[in-house]
Amino acid sequence: MLEAQAAKASAKPEYRLPRSDDDMVLADRGKTLLTRSLGPVPIKQIGKGMFSTIHRDLNDPSRVFAFVSEGAYEKEILADAHRSLPKNPHIPAVERFGTLTDGRMVYAMPFYVAPYRKDNAKASDHAAFNKIRACISKISVNFKQRPYQTTERMVECIEQAGVPDAILEAVQELRDASANYGDSFGMEFSPRNVATDADGNLVLLDLLYDKDLVLRKRQAKRGPRGW
Repeated sequence: MLEAQAAKASAKPEYRLPRSDDDMVLADRGKTLLTRSLGPVPIKQIGKGMFSTIHRDLNDPSRVFAFVSEGAYEKEILADAHRSLPKNPHIPAVERFGTLTDGRMVYAMPFYVAPYRKDNAKASDHAAFNKIRACISKISVNFKQRPYQTTERMVECIEQAGVPDAILEAVQELRDASANYGDSFGMEFSPRNVATDADGNLVLLDLLYDKDLVLRKRQAKRGPRGW
């Protein structure tokens, strides 16, 4: 009797899997992602942004999932850029995975080491990162311009900074891919927005932000009178 109870308590729970990866749900208070293609996936949250949460796949620690709010397109832009340049190591290998039933989009990508640290990067990529930071620090923000116009000025500056071709190509592709979603996307080069992979490559992980979406969220928090 006791042995049967112990076996039942230690048995893995039985989950009802979704019909497709566009009907995924979270179980166990957010600790298990129920998928059609992978089955139940135990996950652990390792990061959080304004519009997304990042979860590590505990079955395969080399993979993470991003759960992204409706209307936030930064990860979709990264997926577009990766499809365009799949062999460029500086563009994160983001792929659309599916949708949660609450409307959040789910993206899969490799686990990258973030935030950026010099000791994790190749010497040439760290030198390139410093050149980019020095370059864009001289660009003044014109608040009458749309974010895309400032992004254009940043890319022009980087083009003249003498960084490796692959890094420049990645920056240019992210600019071009973001333009397909409007003129509200800017770029922010900071250690918290970039990462490194296992080979020490600089990865432009969270470079893009939607200024209009950020402003709308901040306004919503303040309330109708801005309080």
